[in-house]
This record gives sequence, structure tokens and C-alpha cells, in this order.
Amino acid sequence: MEQQLAMGFSRRMASKASFSGSVFSVGALLLIALLATALAACAPGGGSASSAHTTASALDVAITVVDDQARVGAHGLLTVGVKFAETVHLTQGETFTCNGRPLGTDESGQYDLQGAVPLAPVGGAYTFVYTRAGVVTTVRIPAPQRLTVMAPTNGATLPRNQSLVVRYTPTQDSASGIVASDAAQSATVSAGAAPGNGQFILPAYGLAKFQPGPAGMTLRQSFITNPLHSGFHSIAITYMSVATVAVIWQ
Repeated sequence: MEQQLAMGFSRRMASKASFSGSVFSVGALLLIALLATALAACAPGGGSASSAHTTASALDVAITVVDDQARVGAHGLLTVGVKFAETVHLTQGETFTCNGRPLGTDESGQYDLQGAVPLAPVGGAYTFVYTRAGVVTTVRIPAPQRLTVMAPTNGATLPRNQSLVVRYTPTQDSASGIVASDAAQSATVSAGAAPGNGQFILPAYGLAKFQPGPAGMTLRQSFITNPLHSGFHSIAITYMSVATVAVIWQ
């Protein structure tokens, strides 16, 4: 069964059991405790998350797509990652893919599963598919317009004695941030912008601390959504766009 991403309200399942109407002897209670211990020891994985806990409806998932233009430009691939809220053991043949490419264990530890996929065109999508026991859960993330720096241009020579206005075309209506550094990486200055603003102002008092020479500034924009009725217990999606501009401080 394929479950498509949609807006709505997710259901949370809960169960409650109770004992009533009986009086247990101390011996009976001890027997129950011993039986419970024995059953727990025989549970799949010896106390680790069992296969039943890997159904999509039981998983709290965070999906991240990182469009870092400096890295994507080198090989045409961007990074996607999946992280679970709790420790999950995928030992029953479960698979997670993005645009048909399998996601594997992230040895760095930043994500639980990680992969590299080709940059999707604007209007395209990053389609994540989780498959378990023949049940398919699909999450589709539309590919937005890429973050574009309008000014300063790459390689521009900039003064350090006056404020700098950085103009950009936002990918989506979300908050942004910028960090600029000097040639020696000894000083940095940062600024934030409100959603849809399209510009940063780097103050002169911060730039005055910079050493002259070639350096760079990095713009980041993150768009976070928490869609419901995705098929997962809960899901958080982060789409991060990163653009870097090389400049020369005068």
C-alpha cells in the first residue's frame, strides 16, 4: 500500500491494559514476574527494537536535503539524510531510497541513513520511499528554485570600511543567514534576514576587523515543514540551500 504525503492530522495509537476483579497471592505474583522475565529474554533482538517497531506508523523520522552548491557543482550530487528519533534496527529487509537510490548507513553519525542523489530540476522532486514487508510509504519533497546571490558577484573586490548589502533570490519564503570571513579566517561577521527579505546587511564595524585579501561568504537558507498523514508516526523535513561567494576584501 502506498501512502502519499498530504496535510492533515496524524493519529497516535495508544493501548491500555488493566487487571481487575482478582486477588493474587504472593506466589502467583512471583510466578507472573518470572514468566514475564523469561518472555522478555526471548523477544527478537534480545531487548532491542523488534521488527514490529519498524513499521512506518511507528517511526518518528527526520529527512534532510542539503543543496550545497559548492559541492553539488563538482559532481552534480547533493546529500540527503534520514534520522530516527530513537534507535531503530532495520534487520527485516527494510529499505529506504531517494529517487531510486538506496540510502546506506552514515558512518559520520550525522544521520542514521545517508546518500547522494542527482540534483532535481525546479519543479521536480526528491521522492523518499520506505519499504517494509511489501508495504511502501512515500514522501515527496518538491525541488524549489535554487538560492541565487545577486550581489556581490563572485570575485568582487569589496571595501572593509563601509556596510555591505548582500542581495539574493530566496529559494522559499523562509528565514536565512549569512556568514562572511576574512582572508586569514581570523574574523567573521554574520547577519540574518526575515522570510522573503532577499537581502542582508553586513555592518561596517564588523568588516573593519577583517584582514585584506581573498575570502568568502556563505549564505544558508533552511525551510522546515512537519507534514501530517505521511504514513510515518511523525516526520520533519528540512530543505537546506547553501551558496558561497568568493570575494576580495580591500
